[in-house]
Amino acid sequence: MSKKNKLLELENIIKKLRSNTGCPW
Repeated sequence: MSKKNKLLELENIIKKLRSNTGCPW
């Protein structure tokens, strides 16, 4: 897996966490 893909995966996970917890960041 390329670094770019891992970064995108991390971004998606963070976005999910944000929408789940409702954090401002």
